[in-house]
Amino acid sequence: MAFGRNLLYFVAGVIPVNRKDKNSKKKAVEKAITALKRGKILVIYPEGTRSRTGEIQKGKFGTAKIFLKTGTPILPVAIKGTFKIFPPGKVFPGIKKIVKVNIGKPFYFKEELEKAKNLNCDSEDYKNLLQQITDKIMEEISHLYKEI
Repeated sequence: MAFGRNLLYFVAGVIPVNRKDKNSKKKAVEKAITALKRGKILVIYPEGTRSRTGEIQKGKFGTAKIFLKTGTPILPVAIKGTFKIFPPGKVFPGIKKIVKVNIGKPFYFKEELEKAKNLNCDSEDYKNLLQQITDKIMEEISHLYKEI
């Protein structure tokens, strides 16, 4: 199973990350930044993992960190129905299920980007900025999700 998944991830260009390893998370962010700077499109699940309940989870800082390093706009997207197709622990996907997608308008966070230029990445003010961006992204995804 792991070989097939790893092969699929490689072919699809997935950036691997071990959420329990700080160094792995840092490398994943660096690879994401490099990909965006090369003009690639990046799909990020801001919750960091699949939902175990089917409900939207709390956002992580990865998306905001990548944004503050690249300035690349963030396009919020809500996806509904994937939990019923392939919940955690299921080996084969369900069939005849419906997945709905709602796409929002891009976030540019110009003000936050300007503020970040004058902050140390380890400062509380920077962490607060990451939280603000993450909260806005997750609020919009939640809003889009409810519209589906």
